[in-house]
Amino acid sequence: MSEDPTLAAAAAAAEETLASELPSELLSELPSESGFGGFAVLLVAFVLAILFLQRSRKKRSTDSAAPEPAKRTPTKGAAKAATPTKAATPSAAAADGADGDPSCCAMCATEMPQLTWRNSERQRLFCCGASLCKGCFDETAQKVASSAVDDGTAEDVPSCPQCSGSLLMSDSVQMEKLREHAEAGKAWAQYELGSRCESGNQGVTQELADAAYWYELANEQGYPLAPASLGACLLIGWEGTEKDYARAKKVLQPAAKKGDARAQRFLAQIFDGGLGVPPSQSDSILWLERAAEQGFAQGQADLGYMFEHGRGVTRSVKTARKWYKLAADQGERNAQVCAVC
Repeated sequence: MSEDPTLAAAAAAAEETLASELPSELLSELPSESGFGGFAVLLVAFVLAILFLQRSRKKRSTDSAAPEPAKRTPTKGAAKAATPTKAATPSAAAADGADGDPSCCAMCATEMPQLTWRNSERQRLFCCGASLCKGCFDETAQKVASSAVDDGTAEDVPSCPQCSGSLLMSDSVQMEKLREHAEAGKAWAQYELGSRCESGNQGVTQELADAAYWYELANEQGYPLAPASLGACLLIGWEGTEKDYARAKKVLQPAAKKGDARAQRFLAQIFDGGLGVPPSQSDSILWLERAAEQGFAQGQADLGYMFEHGRGVTRSVKTARKWYKLAADQGERNAQVCAVC
């Protein structure tokens, strides 16, 4: 039987591969006979050689390749921590301070105290909203008032330290600027516009519903003076706004806990009158005492009334007169009458 040349070539290639790739110990054990038996042995050797080569090449490839770092799936908590929160992202209000007002006077650079119910050291210029301390504002107002004006041309009129605009404005121009700031979302302007709508002063028609609207917008932005004013609107139910005692309490209570004496007084009225809650004169006294002890004149007068009539406390004319006098010394008219009784 003649030997197939293709098979012979494959056998020769296998032998050559075996000689170069297989260990010498394995080669020494392979038989060397010719014929069909030798061909079968070579065929087996050829298959073994291919398998050996594949395993050797795979091992060399694995040894030379740099190991890839294991992939980690972030945990839910880690993923949440990696996402910047709203507070971590700087905003215009945060850059100006926690209450949305600059921390320093735009004119003298004096650091101003945080805006609270008792703090009147901050004043706004309506041209651009620059914030001034009370001293600089009063001085600037005097200069504006004393400026000579001839045919609409002002001499020596002070300019804004922030935008360099003229500070001489009519009431209508001031209101136009203020409304622009309020509509642009400035909380301080929304509150100021609400205050003017409430009082009907300085070029604004008294519109109590509008006052509540602007107070609401300022409160939504966390403006610290807004809750007490909005709460009063909801309690009294001025024209155009419905009374909403439950919502008034919801708005007032957080501000009262933060120390807003006006909010504390209104909250005391809610508990004293049982407005949307079970009447509780003890809770009313609690909040009135907090307001009075902060020096809030209206809270002191109300607390004097409670002691005079024994509402929630043991009646004490002496204690009533004490609180009436403290309120009267601050100009509270009702307390001035009661203090001499």
